[in-house]
Amino acid sequence: LQMNYVRAPFFEPVFALVKATLDRPTRTICELAVASIQSVAGYLALPTTIVDSAIPYGNQNLAGEARVLDICFRERANVYINAIGGQELYSKARFAEHHIELLFIKPRDVRYPQFGGEFVPWLSCLDVLMFNSPEQVRLLLTEYDLV
Repeated sequence: LQMNYVRAPFFEPVFALVKATLDRPTRTICELAVASIQSVAGYLALPTTIVDSAIPYGNQNLAGEARVLDICFRERANVYINAIGGQELYSKARFAEHHIELLFIKPRDVRYPQFGGEFVPWLSCLDVLMFNSPEQVRLLLTEYDLV
């Protein structure tokens, strides 16, 4: 990160964020992933609640779509939004059978200044954070369509 981003405008705070996140004691990849989300959400001042779906629902016997539908039912959800890659995993018709609208979040092609050369899209969230202020990142997070 240092070698590639040391000249990026937001290198110092983002590098400190990454270092602090990786230095946190975690026992599993899941704990590290949760810590990463919480760190970035805190940096961006986004109120975020993360619930370990295995604990409160007691549905460890279910998997995939059946587990998501069970959680939606227990939470009385009528809309479920998933990442665009989930189109291969989840059926809109199956969710509709349970009176739940299934939508997929499709990011738009956003551009931001990098190092002055040709823009390289879809690198990582770290690239976005290194080149944009928290306020700019919050605006970029609104650049999506629900399909």
